[in-house]
Amino acid sequence: MTRWHGILAALVTPFTPDDRVDEATTRRLVEGLIDAGVHGMIPTGSTGEFPTLTLDERKRVVEIVVDAARGRVPVVPHTGAMATRDVVDLSRHAQRTGASGVMIVPPYYEPLGEDEVRAHYAEVAAAADLPIMLYNIPSASGFAFRPEFVLRLAAEIPSIQSVKDSTGDARALQAMLSAGGDRITVFNGWDSLSLFGLVAGTAGCVWGAANVIPRECVALYELVAHKRDLAGAQELWARILPANVFFEREGYVAAVKAGAGIAGRPAGAPRAPLRPLTAAKAEELRRLLARL
Repeated sequence: MTRWHGILAALVTPFTPDDRVDEATTRRLVEGLIDAGVHGMIPTGSTGEFPTLTLDERKRVVEIVVDAARGRVPVVPHTGAMATRDVVDLSRHAQRTGASGVMIVPPYYEPLGEDEVRAHYAEVAAAADLPIMLYNIPSASGFAFRPEFVLRLAAEIPSIQSVKDSTGDARALQAMLSAGGDRITVFNGWDSLSLFGLVAGTAGCVWGAANVIPRECVALYELVAHKRDLAGAQELWARILPANVFFEREGYVAAVKAGAGIAGRPAGAPRAPLRPLTAAKAEELRRLLARL
């Protein structure tokens, strides 16, 4: 089994002023985050604005990130899409490109039952020989992975090895951890639960804030997972929590992209229909980050 751990940066997708994928900025972002110590990267996910990207754009972003990472950290692109055939296409491409695995959200244009979800993942797993991270974000997908269902899926489909839990529910995260045991690696994917998740035993965090404050995100993980310094972790968490709450409250993609720019990692504006933060909100975020 592949055991990822630590802070997996949920990458933003930088765009040029004429709304194209910005390769040079993406490469600088990858290099900067690796230099800051992140343990892995997840491009083309929710933070990466995947619903606004064409399939070709998604493939190109993955190619850029894998090439820029040069094997130094695992790259686990999100390949979820609304049609199984597109997920197969994106996942096969990820394998050919040299990705370490794939993260996949269930299709959500129509509510799915567990039999349909099982068949969907089975078809993808049969087509692409890569470890799979389930993306559990019921607020967006309309499908909640029950821990018992995850274990059954993993028993039937051995490539399913981990879960990103973005329920935003501490009890649901704890239930997934308790059920997963040694078979399923669980990552927290809800910013304001990051410290709770690490203390509860997650393998790490899939964290959009790592685009903005990567060293602090990595430090929090190290304080809990390796140094066992809960007092130090609580002190650090008290400093970075307000920014994370801001990201969740003000429109995640726009806020994280604004924060990345403030931190010296400009990533362009979000793609329409999303809008950049107002000047007043950007100044509020600047003040929050200045306190770190």
